[in-house]
Amino acid sequence: MYSRPLSPRGQLPDSYPEAIWKLFGGYLAAIWRLFGGYLAAIWRLLVSYLAAIGQLFGGSLAALWRLFGNCLAAVWLLFGSYLAAVEMPGIEPALCLYSSFNRRLIVD
Repeated sequence: MYSRPLSPRGQLPDSYPEAIWKLFGGYLAAIWRLFGGYLAAIWRLLVSYLAAIGQLFGGSLAALWRLFGNCLAAVWLLFGSYLAAVEMPGIEPALCLYSSFNRRLIVD
């Protein structure tokens, strides 16, 4: 009786359908690995973009806060100089009250 020699394990399949299924399985596994790599790369990119946006937002927020503080300080200085320069009825200007030159004149 004639018997076909068996192929070494893992090298050649015994039939064409088995070879096709093995090839298809290899392609499917390669596509799955490629898809997983793409998903991992997209995820890393998204996380890095979100981190960069967070840093930009934090920096912008800090800059806006400093700008608001500087504007508030400038308005306060303008308001103070306005009060020092304006003579109100019955009240001496604050500049005259707190000037060291005028204080020397008043004390002497």
